[in-house]
Amino acid sequence: MKRFFDKAEGTPLAWRKRWKVDLGSDGRPYGTSRTIRAWAGRTESSLALLVLLLGSILTPLLAQDPPRRKPVLIRADKTEEPEAEATIVTPNPLEASHHQKVGDFYFRRKNYKAAAERYRDAVLFDPKSPDRVVKLIRALEKLKLFGEAAQACEDYLERNPGAPQEEEFRERARKLQEKEQESG
Repeated sequence: MKRFFDKAEGTPLAWRKRWKVDLGSDGRPYGTSRTIRAWAGRTESSLALLVLLLGSILTPLLAQDPPRRKPVLIRADKTEEPEAEATIVTPNPLEASHHQKVGDFYFRRKNYKAAAERYRDAVLFDPKSPDRVVKLIRALEKLKLFGEAAQACEDYLERNPGAPQEEEFRERARKLQEKEQESG
């Protein structure tokens, strides 16, 4: 850095630093040189004044407690929610497949409650699929909710009369009701 007298502005001394400029193939610079000026004087006192000024402004802001947000439930428990109005869901096998895959993930990790919720959503989006109903029943059996599992069988039979697996679901519903009576 070199010391210059700045005649244009009439200020005493200023520090001036010139940056190198890349030259093109013709030897001329791509752009103009940049100049940074820092006024001569006591920079330590200027910095101290700046710190005091910022400290007096920021201290009251930092002393306040940050506003607390309510925690957000990712998936609310159905027992805590009030009865919602029945919504009409259009069948969507792609959405049902997604819910089934997530339910399989939970089932493999032995989180049967979450798996049952996902299988319920899968059955909601594809009510004619017996595989999804069977997976829902297995998850409910693991939770020892035999009454709900029997109800899932009966709901499938109501939605799909004359299904090829009708006898299989009737027999399964009967066994689940027997288990409900034994455990209940």
